[in-house]
Amino acid sequence: MRAHPRPRLFSPLRLSAYLIGLGFLVVAAFSSPPFLGGEITLGPVVGGVTDSQGIVFVRLSEPGPVGVLYSTDSYFRRDVHRSVEVQAEEGHDLTAQIPLTGLEPATTYTYRVLAGLGPRGILNPYRFTTAPPPNSLHDFDFAVFSDLSLVNVAALAYASAGAFSPAFVMQIGDFDHSNPGIIPPPVTIENWRWMHRRVLGDSASGQDFAKFVASTTPFYHIWDDHDYGANNADRTAPWKDMATQAFLEYFPLPARPNPAGGLWYSFRYAQAEIFVLDLRSERDPDDAPQGPEKSMLGDDQKAWLLDGLLASTARWKFIISSSGWNLRGKPTDSWALFSDEQSEIVQFVRDRGISGVVVLSGDLHSGGGIDDGTNAYFPELSVPATNIHQQRDCTGGECGTWSEGILTGIDPSGFALIRVRHDKTSGADRLLLQTRGEDGSLRLEYLVELP
Repeated sequence: MRAHPRPRLFSPLRLSAYLIGLGFLVVAAFSSPPFLGGEITLGPVVGGVTDSQGIVFVRLSEPGPVGVLYSTDSYFRRDVHRSVEVQAEEGHDLTAQIPLTGLEPATTYTYRVLAGLGPRGILNPYRFTTAPPPNSLHDFDFAVFSDLSLVNVAALAYASAGAFSPAFVMQIGDFDHSNPGIIPPPVTIENWRWMHRRVLGDSASGQDFAKFVASTTPFYHIWDDHDYGANNADRTAPWKDMATQAFLEYFPLPARPNPAGGLWYSFRYAQAEIFVLDLRSERDPDDAPQGPEKSMLGDDQKAWLLDGLLASTARWKFIISSSGWNLRGKPTDSWALFSDEQSEIVQFVRDRGISGVVVLSGDLHSGGGIDDGTNAYFPELSVPATNIHQQRDCTGGECGTWSEGILTGIDPSGFALIRVRHDKTSGADRLLLQTRGEDGSLRLEYLVELP
């Protein structure tokens, strides 16, 4: 019988490089006083990523300092940077958000979290890639999730989305349906903190999120009603400040235009700009009378959105709406109840000839829906529920009319994939809106082209 040589895990050259890199890492980590805070109990999550900076979130087991070592060299032999020291404090539930500055555009960074006994991630390094410069032209994909199940079940869609190597991932509302503003009584900030810990790691779906998204793919999030605090909740909620504090403790965001206001923000990625709306903390009650004064955005957020759309040099302008935008979609707890304000936004865009506007919305719990603008003014994609396996119809029982269809009567679990393309030869800009099942299979697709 012919003997077969035992496979080698490392060639001598590769092993030498690894050991040298490991040595560089240890020296870099401990050449100045080490961070000696508690051990990491949650995270890391990388967010707030632009073409020049990012933020790493972690939660520790006890109060203390934490930092990050990061480099463009995966072996940490050169270009090694050490973040500022951030304190994890009991008053903020032992969470910390560590800023990474001086980053280069479209560059992959390897990073290690410095906490507890030393750097975390030596054998299994964390990596993320910064955004390209604004107005550069790239082909890229990004994945969008909405509506996570309250039942403790896995979220296979995270792995399926990760297989497409998205440039970034978004979660646009109802990251959980815990309703922390009413359950359990008495209502305290711990209700929200427990919910955030759950979705980021302390549940079956949270473990999937941590494994396939959190540490390696830039993550952007906004709430809807059930993770804001209660069904159909609005700006009058007595616990709004608690909800806001807990959200900002757990989710790293880009710079907000009004830090004293709500959570709305925008960010750029190459030829796209994404406007993330906060449709809960500024929202008038749904049952307020229709009229030009009734607002889902509030004056400040609306002015920011309109000014931003007008000033944007991006070819694609995505509006992230946790509530349904489609005029003929779900009739309750949606833009249908704020039709005057919606008409104002639409007329502003049309009067000024703003092109490339696309809406990505959540809330419906369907298998995904797409409208070409016939019923929604602009092209709109309704994102599938992430892992709500049992539901077979839209929330409220009415899905509405969607030109390209909306899927019900099936397990809705899945995600949206947005595929941005630029043809360098013809100069054409195209966008593929796709809804996909939790296994990654294609469900609906619509092509948008810039004029």
